[in-house]
Amino acid sequence: MDSDPELDVTLSDGRQVAIFQIAAIAGGDAWAIVEPRAPLRVIRGCAEALAARERLDRRVAARLAAGWVPVDRHLASTQAVAPTPLPPDLVLQISSLLEGLTRARQMLRAADPSGQLWAACQVFRQQAWRFGVGAPHARVTRARQERRLGELAEQAGDRAAAICYYRLALASFARVGVVRRLRHLEAYAPRREAGMPRVRHRIACPRFSAREN
Repeated sequence: MDSDPELDVTLSDGRQVAIFQIAAIAGGDAWAIVEPRAPLRVIRGCAEALAARERLDRRVAARLAAGWVPVDRHLASTQAVAPTPLPPDLVLQISSLLEGLTRARQMLRAADPSGQLWAACQVFRQQAWRFGVGAPHARVTRARQERRLGELAEQAGDRAAAICYYRLALASFARVGVVRRLRHLEAYAPRREAGMPRVRHRIACPRFSAREN
């Protein structure tokens, strides 16, 4: 442990903020201690301050292990620039990811028995909720959107794009209703199209958009 008792740490779990602080009071051998759920108190003597520092270090370590993350409270309290809303398409993609994390909770916990991986995912979910991200059934909504883009591509005669979007829709939600169409297109696709790698990212698909509905 550091021989200096001074401490200034701010942690957050996405919903609340915890401040741990030990600050020297000018003009004497006294220290002010700030910690969650406790009144501000002043102690005297470097030995007592070091003991308090050791105790607070343990509390900080416990919260970090539980998934809390350090934040800069000075920057967080300064809103110099108005926030820019996230694009709806990005909100849908992040919401789909959050839904997938929630469904895979048991697998994530099994992959990391310490719980730190799931704690990090939980912090990410909570932070996303603060900004209105995380609509329910996002995977179904995204799958339907991909299916519609596949239908537009198929109507335009672009077989490769239709296959790409149908595969994306199927990856988002298995019961989206494109299996028969996808099999039909893949069965009659030219060899060079049928051998295309499965594209996982929207940006890799051709130029169609939902506005062409």
